[in-house]
Amino acid sequence: MKLVLNLLGQSTCQLSAEVKALGLKMGLALETLHPILTGGIGHNGFIADYWPTKVLRGDTEPGFAIRLSAKDLRLAAAMAEEAGAPIPAGAAAVNRAAETYGHLDVSGMLTIACENAGVRSEFG
Repeated sequence: MKLVLNLLGQSTCQLSAEVKALGLKMGLALETLHPILTGGIGHNGFIADYWPTKVLRGDTEPGFAIRLSAKDLRLAAAMAEEAGAPIPAGAAAVNRAAETYGHLDVSGMLTIACENAGVRSEFG
């Protein structure tokens, strides 16, 4: 059960970071973007609960490190393959950032997504 839950949570974390970076790249301010992401169909616990307490404060001190997240996602992908239950989107969430940024908390995924998009994050 832990791997299934972590697959959902960390995939959501990764996608939420990419969506935020895209919004910033398109010129949306955090003050505009955050309420939209928490109030619409894309609402999720990561954005609503975790962002305000850690991510939006720029806090990347390890709570749940990226390297541990990547490990769990690899294990979940292997479990799914063995079970014959394809998870192409979840498998794609096994982030390549783990080697370079593995020591950061998963909140660092937003920083990484912003760097990848060539935008400056508005926090921390």
